[in-house]
Amino acid sequence: MIVTFHFNIRSFLVQLLLFVATVSLLPAQDSSRDVWNEIYKGRIGHSPAVLTVYSEHMNFESAHGLIGKPITGYYYFVGTSQDLPISGSSENNGTFKFTHRDSSGRILSRFVGAFPESDPMHRFGNRELSIYEMEGKYFSGNDSAGISFYLKYESGTPSLGNNNWYSLIGVSSEREFERNVRQFQDAVIKGDKETVASFMSYPITVGTKPHQKGERIRNSKSFLAAYDRIFTKSYVLKITEADTHHMFVNYQGAMIGNGEVWFNEKARVITLNSANDE
Repeated sequence: MIVTFHFNIRSFLVQLLLFVATVSLLPAQDSSRDVWNEIYKGRIGHSPAVLTVYSEHMNFESAHGLIGKPITGYYYFVGTSQDLPISGSSENNGTFKFTHRDSSGRILSRFVGAFPESDPMHRFGNRELSIYEMEGKYFSGNDSAGISFYLKYESGTPSLGNNNWYSLIGVSSEREFERNVRQFQDAVIKGDKETVASFMSYPITVGTKPHQKGERIRNSKSFLAAYDRIFTKSYVLKITEADTHHMFVNYQGAMIGNGEVWFNEKARVITLNSANDE
């Protein structure tokens, strides 16, 4: 099995800063019970997928607390929003096995793969990796051949011990919040400018040029006048392709994609970053 590693320092630093800001504003908790959601994104076969595992005591010396430990979590295929619980273990040599079972204990799917401890391509010497990847075989039902999967560490978020992914920002219903975000997404896809405008929490910040301060749009009239300049074809495409289930969240809000759109606790838009598409 060949496991590859790709390090994007800019992406890592952005995630690190967002993560530190989130942690600094969390209420004090018993550190012996801290649990983190570690999020991996990639593909199972040709299908986009997300796998989230729960890890104790995440730290910056190793951004990965999974090696040699029991593992629980879930995965889903992008577009389905159906969380499939997994459990298993990771060995000290970096190999792992996760299974998804029904209520009777019958195995419905399983992951068999590995994490590298260092870059197998030797691009970074023997230095321990701080961003991890999973690669291996995914088996569904009684399939013995399996299909390849590849998942790359995306981010880590604190788990607040409940079933509401967005409780950090005061969301009361995860399902309703994501439904509203999808309504915004659908309006953008359809080019329904009036509906899109109704999702804004004015005044909003709009970034249309890289490395420049965003402009403030204070009302619906100004927003509609600037709509075509903001929603370029490439920006609409990024919003179209964004996964709206279990989005990245910190104290600032929840975002889709790589920060193309930020939402407040009411699923209203507070920031548009169309500069991200350049």
